[in-house]
Parts: sequence; C-alpha cells; structure tokens
Amino acid sequence: GGLYISFSGGVPSRVPEASLHYAGVAEDVAVETSRVMRLGLNEALNGSFFPLGKNEPRGPVDFFVWGDSHASVLLPVIDQVADARSLQGQASVRSATAPLLGYEVTAETSLKSLSIPFNDAVLSYIVQNRIQNVVLIACWSGYVQRDGGIERVKHCLGDTVQALTS
Repeated sequence: GGLYISFSGGVPSRVPEASLHYAGVAEDVAVETSRVMRLGLNEALNGSFFPLGKNEPRGPVDFFVWGDSHASVLLPVIDQVADARSLQGQASVRSATAPLLGYEVTAETSLKSLSIPFNDAVLSYIVQNRIQNVVLIACWSGYVQRDGGIERVKHCLGDTVQALTS
C-alpha cells in the first residue's frame, strides 16, 4: 500500500476519471502530484512553493493552497481554473502532514518532528506576502484518528485559522 503511493505520486483515483478528463489533466496528475509532494522544510523556508494559475514571478499571489496529499490531487484542476480566471496561486503540499500549526504528525511518510517548523515556515510566507486567500485541504479524519484525536485537531485548526486571519 504505502510503497505504491510513495512511488506512484499519490492516489489519482481519488478523483473520478470523468472529472479529470473534463479538466483535461488526467495524464498530468501523477507527474504533478509526485513533484509537489517532495516539498520539504528547506523549500518552505525559502518560499519555493508550487505555482498555480498564471505564472508571473513578480506578480501578487491571489491564493495559497496548503495541505496534505489530498490537496495534491486537486492541484491540476485548481491550476486550470486559476489560469482561466487569470489568478496566480501557490501551493504547499506534503504527504501525511496536516496543514496545522503546532501539530506534529507521526505517520511514516510525514515530516514527523519537522512538521511544526515546516508549517511555521508556510505560515510565515503567507503572512509576509500578505496572501489573503488560503485554502486548507487535508484528510481531516485521518488526523482525528491518530496523533492526539479530535480535540487536538480542533485546537490546532483554531490556532491556524486565527494566525491566518490576524
């Protein structure tokens, strides 16, 4: 199971094939998912995130997608929609790493002890660049079932939302 997911770049089957064909991205999902999921602490500290939509290096970032592997499956569709609407976005996606402040994930493919500094670096980038629109995407039920349960997830999600909106 896990070995296949790591080497195949995720599980593109999470999105119905008809939806992928509608968006015209069926062949690109595995390649893009694999590339974006290798993001680590150094990339986060350097602000080297995955571009979405129109690609103007000096242009303002209209939105930011922050999530785990569930977010990576949606990136090709988000990219096409953003491009069609002339929006520029960026994404920080890491397998089995919840987009939550103060939350360490212990799953095998997560960043483990680097989860907290990784997410702190992502938040710092978002705040420094005054990105107003942030989308958090994750397999929330997976985190509720491990690493501290629902109360821990609720607490960390509240802290994350508060930090994004202050």
